Amino acid sequence: MQLLTLVVILVLDLNQIKGSYVLTASSVDEAIAALQRVSTLKSPESNEVEDEQKNKTCTPMDQCYSDDDCHGGYCFGTFVGKCNCNGCINFLRCETDLNCGGLRNACNMLLMMCDCNTGYRSAGFPQFFDVMTGLCNQKTCNGKNSDEACFGLECNSGRCIC
Repeated sequence: MQLLTLVVILVLDLNQIKGSYVLTASSVDEAIAALQRVSTLKSPESNEVEDEQKNKTCTPMDQCYSDDDCHGGYCFGTFVGKCNCNGCINFLRCETDLNCGGLRNACNMLLMMCDCNTGYRSAGFPQFFDVMTGLCNQKTCNGKNSDEACFGLECNSGRCIC
């Protein structure tokens, strides 16, 4: 019962940070899986790893793109370290590509509207199927290389659990 309470509190805290208070089954499942990883991986061997990283410590709720960013903790979130295509919304009014989630060549300057498919094609994804299987929540990125790796789109981040 205490584990479930911790999971609900953790999920609510993460959703509150994202600006949403919706509790979904997948977020609960992810929280349980992350907490099980933490509880099963605490062994004498993990203490050796922590001793090697004394200069770097895990800070709870820090933004992260992989477990390595948490220095002994775990990076928790959905599609962490993958390109986020949700920033580009077709037919949204735009003046620059920044209004289209940053996706390069997505702002149609004649119509002043986002055309995400044009942006994806210019990035080398001719069909929408190619975008979904090769870019959106599939291609690996981090906070530093997301402009290049995701063609201007943001990289999904998570939060450190220590």
